[in-house]
Amino acid sequence: MPLDASFSNLGFTFGAYQQQRYTIDNNGYATTDGRVLYRINVAQEDVNSFRDFGYTHRTLVAPGVTWKLNDATTLTWLGEYHKDHRR
Repeated sequence: MPLDASFSNLGFTFGAYQQQRYTIDNNGYATTDGRVLYRINVAQEDVNSFRDFGYTHRTLVAPGVTWKLNDATTLTWLGEYHKDHRR
C-alpha cells in the first residue's frame, strides 16, 4: 500500500543456475499537496535449473494509489500483474 513518504528501493539477487532477480519499490506523492499517494513494486526473476531444459521466468508489477479524501477517509486502489512461466 502507498505510504505517506517518498522513497525508492532497488534490489538485485543472483545465485546458482544463473539466477537473476531484480526488484524496484517506488513510493511517493502524485500531487504537490500530498493528498494522492502512489506506490509501485516491480520484480523480474530468471533462473535455469539443475534439470535439463528447466527454467523459471517470473514477472510481477503491483501498483497502488491512495487518495486522501479528508482526515478520516481514504480511497485506495491496488492492482497486480503476475506472469509465471516455467518448465
